[in-house]
Order: sequence, then structure tokens, then C-alpha cells
Amino acid sequence: MIVIGDPVLRDKWRDIKKYLTIQIQAYSFKGILVLEHDICKVYIAKRSQKFRIKSFLDWSHYDAKDLANALNLSKVDDYYAQMLDNPKSDPNIWPCQDLELKNKTYYAVRMGRASNMKV
Repeated sequence: MIVIGDPVLRDKWRDIKKYLTIQIQAYSFKGILVLEHDICKVYIAKRSQKFRIKSFLDWSHYDAKDLANALNLSKVDDYYAQMLDNPKSDPNIWPCQDLELKNKTYYAVRMGRASNMKV
């Protein structure tokens, strides 16, 4: 049984959980809902309808049903890339392009996702 103490994150987990057909480990950590399945780790923001994947720095809008379907099909990377272009997602404008490229490259290489990097 998964117990999430924060009521806001618990509601977000319930919204996603009702569409899942697979077992997911869920817990809260420092005000963020963390969903883990196999090698995929997804972070859900507490105060907005945003998510990101471990090793990616930009937050993207999500719909609970669509995110659950992406988790069910192991297509979270594709869903994340699609939702980055969604008008509800933040523009993710960094003040320093060099720092953005450096940080995104570092984390992408560290997680073996350099080919999936989007700047």
C-alpha cells in the first residue's frame, strides 16, 4: 500500500493511479510526487500541473490520463517531448544559453539519454 502524507500530492497520485494498469512505486519527496517504474522516474510538481523525467531539467504540462497511458505503454519520453511543445507548458527560457546547454548535456549524458536531449 502506498501512503503519501501530503494531501495535494495524494490527490495528484489518485488522479493518475485510476488510469494505470501497471504497478508503480509512488512517494513524496521534498514536496514533489515521485513515480517510479523500471528505469523511468517521473517527478510531479505539487503546485502546478507540471512534470519532468529524471535527467531532464525542463518542466512540462501533463494530463493525468495521458501521463498514465504513457506510463502504461512505457512511452513517457515520447509523451514528455510532445508536451514540451504544449502551450500550457512553460517556455523554459534560460537566461544563459551556454549554461542551459552545459547542464542539459551533463544530465543527459549521465543518464544515457544524450540522443533524446532537447535544447
